[in-house]
Amino acid sequence: MRHGYDGSSTFPAVPSPPGRKFVPRLTMLGTPKLNYDAEGLSRMVADASEDALFFCDTSFFDNRTDARLWEALLNREGKMVIVPPVCKELESWLSSHASHVAGRVILNEESSVRFIGLDADDEREQAAFEYYVNLLGLRKSLVALELAKFEEEHGRVPTDGELRDLMQGLHDNLGPRGYLLAKKGGTAEGSPNFYTDEILVYLAMKTGIETGREVVILSKDEDILEQFYKLQWLLDTHYRSMLLADLYAREPDRFVSHPMPKNNQDLEEMFSGDDDTLVERPAWLITGNAAPILPPYCRPVVVHCWIVGDRLTQMAFCAEREMERLLHTKGVTGGLNTYKFGEKNCHLWLAPCDVPKSLRGCAAIARDRRTRSGLVEMPLFDANQAIYTSERFMHATEA
Repeated sequence: MRHGYDGSSTFPAVPSPPGRKFVPRLTMLGTPKLNYDAEGLSRMVADASEDALFFCDTSFFDNRTDARLWEALLNREGKMVIVPPVCKELESWLSSHASHVAGRVILNEESSVRFIGLDADDEREQAAFEYYVNLLGLRKSLVALELAKFEEEHGRVPTDGELRDLMQGLHDNLGPRGYLLAKKGGTAEGSPNFYTDEILVYLAMKTGIETGREVVILSKDEDILEQFYKLQWLLDTHYRSMLLADLYAREPDRFVSHPMPKNNQDLEEMFSGDDDTLVERPAWLITGNAAPILPPYCRPVVVHCWIVGDRLTQMAFCAEREMERLLHTKGVTGGLNTYKFGEKNCHLWLAPCDVPKSLRGCAAIARDRRTRSGLVEMPLFDANQAIYTSERFMHATEA
């Protein structure tokens, strides 16, 4: 027996096609920017598993994309996927590239390309879609929101100096990741293509979760990678929140709970119930890819995001088919993580609320302050977490 041995963890195995690494359950793996050769990348795409789907972003369609890569993407039926806003953005490119191999198959709707969107008659599906797309897109609307707030308070537009101060304040509050999206979104506000990135990453992730098929997003735009990263963090957090709600509803005596403090401004701004509760949640119960709160059996599915520019950046998230219940819950409740407590929601973390250290290990079972957006009512707490850019994450390494 080895001294200090604490036991072993078993991860559900995911078949890995050539060139792919094993990704532990609910874990994100990523690479730095790497040099690559088009032939090797094309071979990897060509040899992908028979059910792998490649969601192509608009930025992928340019004259610099190697012809061998197009050949690899179109080597079997339904392998290349186009989503509605990308198809819309491609109209101009398609009109001038009708003879291009990718242009031809899209214009002729040939069998090698698949068009994936939403069921217009499924209100639940539409609601879950609106919730996550709007949540991701919120970060790109922050400049417009700050300008509107300034004009409401002062009755005029800001001067050049005041605008610089506003932008510096956003940078300080959001950090470089959030600020970059906000700044770019400020110049694109009102564009019919404003939500293309968010729709692409959501439909790709949704397709993987609901079908169990390996999914790869192909793009040359690093904003896609940022939205992919944020979406997996939100899905993981909301999924564990749903599972914690299940356990707390089933075994409340297993937990220590406290009334929601009434003297904390951050909490009062997020939650409105008179009987809201904070629940102590042991870290060992809910964190990591072997947390007891997770179902003992799952059906893993890996969703990738590849940024194929002058260099290659790859990110992969091992989701699981069981997360489909979360998407269903979001749809039927109009944006909540659970239906176990009526109008109350369950939030795993209290960040970014400023709360005493003694409360930081608590989850909230509480009635959200919410704002209506189409078919959903967006919890203000979720909006703040979407803007938040100091997420915790874990690295997984291979021996």
